[in-house]
Amino acid sequence: MPEDLPTPEKSIQEIEKEHSIMRKMGLPKQTGEYAVGTFTYTVKNDRKEIMRQGGMRSVAARVYYPVLRESVKGLTKAVALSDNMLKGIKDTFKVVPDFRKNPESNLTECYLNANRIPGKKFPLIMFNHAYNSYREGNSCLCTELASNGYVVISVDHSHEAVCSEFDDGTVLFFDKTIKKKMYKPMIGGIITMLKLVRLAIFESCSQMMVRSLAIQLFSGKRIED
Repeated sequence: MPEDLPTPEKSIQEIEKEHSIMRKMGLPKQTGEYAVGTFTYTVKNDRKEIMRQGGMRSVAARVYYPVLRESVKGLTKAVALSDNMLKGIKDTFKVVPDFRKNPESNLTECYLNANRIPGKKFPLIMFNHAYNSYREGNSCLCTELASNGYVVISVDHSHEAVCSEFDDGTVLFFDKTIKKKMYKPMIGGIITMLKLVRLAIFESCSQMMVRSLAIQLFSGKRIED
């Protein structure tokens, strides 16, 4: 391995150091006029699960919504990363934050099942987390939006997220075979693309040769071998 590249052990140490700094700093405070409530729910329908055969499709989601600041006094804050989520992160990325010394650093600025504001309506934002992430992965952004007067629903992607937790207690972790399923059909497409590029270059060169010959013929110049 080149000397200018960090070793895997060094990279892990650097990441752990960053997590340590983040624990000391804590999560950012929201800037909006509202406090934020949160709850989870699971949607089940009759569509068959295509990612893994043998079951029906279920979708988990977390909702962030504006609430009055005085209504959250005494309420419990939601945990940022559950034990299942920590396991999923460790299995996927091999590195996981350690909250044992400071459990409060694993608490969000969202309050579980806080009372809604009666008669008040807010715009809805559907949040879609990235591949190999999780529905709480951008909780700081979702909390910030909710504090400024938006209802945010962060939708989970079963089998593609590091961990999916459903309200009935079911847990699904990241399916590592998905990458193979994703890349396999791409290989044929890449080969076809390369063939098309090769054909296009060949046709372009052929047209240039024909054009050059035509110019020489019509100009009366002798065509040399």
